[in-house]
Amino acid sequence: MDLADRITRDARHNLHRALDMGIGKKTLVIAKSVSGIISHFADSAFLKEHGCEKLAYLSTQPIDTADCPTVIYLSRATTAEIDLIAGQVKSILDAAVAGDPQSPSLEDRGVLANVEVHDLDIDLVPLEEDLMSLESPCLRDVTVAQDHATLYQLARTILALETNLGTFSCVRGRGQLAQRFVDMYATVAKSFPPSTMATASNNTLILFDRTLDLVTPLMTPQTYTSLLDSVRDIQCGFVEVDVPEAPGRTRKFKLSKRDDPVLKELADLHFDVAAHTLKDLAISIRTQNDALQKTESISAINQFVDKLPEIVKSKEMLSIHLRFAEAIRASMDEDFFQYLEAEQGAVSGSEVDVEYINELIWSHRDMYKAMALICLATMTCSIRDKQLESWRSEFLQSYGYQYHSLWTHLESAGLVLRASSRPRTGAPWSAIRRAFDLVHEHVELNNPTHIAYTFTGYAPLSVRIVQELMGVGSILPSLTETGAGAGGPPAVATDALQRVLPVPAIEHGRMDPAGHVFVAFLGGVTMAEVSALRLVSKVAKRPMTILTTDVLTAWKVVEAFK
Repeated sequence: MDLADRITRDARHNLHRALDMGIGKKTLVIAKSVSGIISHFADSAFLKEHGCEKLAYLSTQPIDTADCPTVIYLSRATTAEIDLIAGQVKSILDAAVAGDPQSPSLEDRGVLANVEVHDLDIDLVPLEEDLMSLESPCLRDVTVAQDHATLYQLARTILALETNLGTFSCVRGRGQLAQRFVDMYATVAKSFPPSTMATASNNTLILFDRTLDLVTPLMTPQTYTSLLDSVRDIQCGFVEVDVPEAPGRTRKFKLSKRDDPVLKELADLHFDVAAHTLKDLAISIRTQNDALQKTESISAINQFVDKLPEIVKSKEMLSIHLRFAEAIRASMDEDFFQYLEAEQGAVSGSEVDVEYINELIWSHRDMYKAMALICLATMTCSIRDKQLESWRSEFLQSYGYQYHSLWTHLESAGLVLRASSRPRTGAPWSAIRRAFDLVHEHVELNNPTHIAYTFTGYAPLSVRIVQELMGVGSILPSLTETGAGAGGPPAVATDALQRVLPVPAIEHGRMDPAGHVFVAFLGGVTMAEVSALRLVSKVAKRPMTILTTDVLTAWKVVEAFK
């Protein structure tokens, strides 16, 4: 049983336990923060099997308990959610809450006696066999609010993984969040009984602090899944798909390479290549159907019948992905490519297209795209404060002064950088770009060997840093010169990385080239970065699993700071 299957099994068991807290017919109330997670592990049949006759979503509206007097709340138990639950349970005879016991308690609201409380104990969601997410957005929390609750949750989750997989023999990382995580990990580890910890493994844990690379999440990705996420907003592994027989209606479609042969082919491809692949798959299925019409051999017909379920499933999946591809292609209008050019110009060191950004604002184009491009410009180029103040004034006039707090929060988080307040330590973007060899004019898309294919010429900085920490595909000169071996870069070689990124460094143990590499993104990861890391894993022949707090797109990053 692989890790994804084990997590799914344990999550269903914990959900089973939570749903069995009450007796008789139940009303299940699900908070928005966990709705996608619950859908990932349980369908309506599973819920009904455990007596849940009614389903509602947590809101200010009172719960109707006429036919189902027992109410079960599933929640992350955030302050806002606890306030809503506390307001409702006072009028409910039999209530139970499953959530995070570390969160604000019901006791403080004076309603603990009214409810039964349990830890839901569902943390990681296996979006794919090699991608696990907490589905807990935290970028604003860790940069503006200085709230590290999600890092605590991830530390607890990774310790739980170690009870099954063995303790990590090597831990590497960079950044303030990585250091904070390690400190929390040490604190949480004290609460784990020594008897529950498995023996040491040859696995490696790499910690990546999202704040070291806030540029990549704002870039327009070019892989199939990442563009689908940008256009259709993938939520907890599900995406809305049109229902052809019912115009205007949509249904949730689960994205899973394990269950979807078409997605398995397309997921990490550059979109241009994915479009050609879809065409080839359509021709292949049609050819198989034509072959059946012409065959007269009974044995050939029997062979076709045996393959029929697989062909039918492929045909259904192909139809869905063709509709997705059409939606992506429809988004690639003239403005899309003009925006892409401005974006690439910013990260490559060319002059910022000030006039284009002005045009975006003045013509009231997509607010998220305008803000993302301003963020990119300030982080990668030397934008004078006078120009930035002009953009700020025009932005608020164009989109509304309700976005004043958005601008303020983005500045606090370091996504909007004023020239006068740039940190004096560390290398500027131009030096980082050159040191990590981030920009490539020509990249092979059909059979990529370079991670820059994921952004058509831009190699994500985050993945470059992970490569350096792994000691594979090293770019920094001193790492190459010292000949970092399979065990990763030696102490003297890491000096190059430290000079470019003078942030807290985590270096524990020695990396085993035969071990599994777990890369933990503290603050979120994009699907394009996931595709790039899969290429790194393939080329280096190192098995890899990606752990993340959540999955990001440019608009999700901007939205988080509203």
